[in-house]
Amino acid sequence: ALEDAGCEVIVDGAYYNAILGPAILEAHDSSRMVAIVRDCESFVRSVTWLEGTDPMPVGWPDAAKELSTRERFISMGRIRPTTGPDAEAWPSWGPIERNIWLWQATNRVLCDAKDRWPDRVAVVDFGIVRSEGIVALLRQILVGLGLGHDAILEALPAAADEATARINERSGGYQIDGHASWTPLQQEMLTTATSEIQGRLRTWTT
Repeated sequence: ALEDAGCEVIVDGAYYNAILGPAILEAHDSSRMVAIVRDCESFVRSVTWLEGTDPMPVGWPDAAKELSTRERFISMGRIRPTTGPDAEAWPSWGPIERNIWLWQATNRVLCDAKDRWPDRVAVVDFGIVRSEGIVALLRQILVGLGLGHDAILEALPAAADEATARINERSGGYQIDGHASWTPLQQEMLTTATSEIQGRLRTWTT
């Protein structure tokens, strides 16, 4: 792909790379992965779709929701537990529980990749945008991609301008409320998932 494109670096940003990333890292020793971890609650709220056509079908929808052809196709590649207590509980879970599991399982894969390839995987906490601004996030991404200091200084202003001009909002709004309205089970799952992933995240971001 690099030869066909005639360039030195190719970047692909997509959710499914969280799962494909380790295989790519295994197969290509020059590849890198930048994992951007957002907080569990906002992820679950943005991907849980109860009715209508989901324009960005990342998460598990309500089981009773009628799916479009595109939604059905994308659901074929969505991970789910296959063994153990989570697999046994899966049929009884609604979309909130399933998407909490999805967030935890996906980020666990990313954290495991960081443990295995510490010099080729960067894990970035999306919360840095709130605490330090978009430039800090972009700087961590560019460092994770292996750009040198001078290249980062050159690329950062244009990247910051482009990012600032784009506001990523969930098309159609949210279909579920915040965690205060969730069931005790859902809140317990949220706490457990967040504790595990944020604990691992702090290993590399502090």
